Amino acid sequence: MIFFFYTPNLYLRTAALDKATAEEIMDLLSILNKNGQTILMVTHSERIAAYGTRLVMIEEGCFKCDMDLSTMNEEERLASIQKVRGEK
Repeated sequence: MIFFFYTPNLYLRTAALDKATAEEIMDLLSILNKNGQTILMVTHSERIAAYGTRLVMIEEGCFKCDMDLSTMNEEERLASIQKVRGEK
């Protein structure tokens, strides 16, 4: 996962986090986002992507989708992401 924050400028790079730590970080990022902080996240994990409110997917260097996830719950977000990827 890679995260970029616009204000204040912060770059956080994480790799191979255990599930509990990843969830803690995502919960903190969700709180920041709800308080108005824009967060750009790059990940290969569908589970982590499901925390987002918007999905922009690039696959093999090509734009695949731009989807508003803000009105969905986490399960609906994950199902939508998997559908776009052609997994379900």
